[in-house]
Amino acid sequence: MPDIRQKPLIADRVLLIGDGGIPRSVLEELPDQSLQIFMREPDLALWPVQMEHLVEFLSAQERLGYAVAKVVAGHDGLVKSALHAWASSAWDDLTAGESLTTERYEMLVQVMLKHLELLLREFLEQSSRRPE
Repeated sequence: MPDIRQKPLIADRVLLIGDGGIPRSVLEELPDQSLQIFMREPDLALWPVQMEHLVEFLSAQERLGYAVAKVVAGHDGLVKSALHAWASSAWDDLTAGESLTTERYEMLVQVMLKHLELLLREFLEQSSRRPE
């Protein structure tokens, strides 16, 4: 991780510490680097594993995001193989006989992301997994 002190402080987390939202005993056990990460790194996936216990002190929204990200990441193997086949096929069709360009690459990524979002929403709505 690059120098964490270059990132801005996250106000809610600084206030959480200042207001006693994290027990003093927990704070005293944290190395300075971990405390800096807690106060400055918004992406919990970039936190070292030994900091996972601090997630319980975050807002409900951040805890939910962390839990969802962990579950989704646990299925990387399935997603990677399916996406690899799909992206390779689309790329081959798009560039058949033509040179590779950054513009084509960026367009393919944008269109595929939009399409993937639509497919995910469609699946979740049809499978009764969408909240009411």
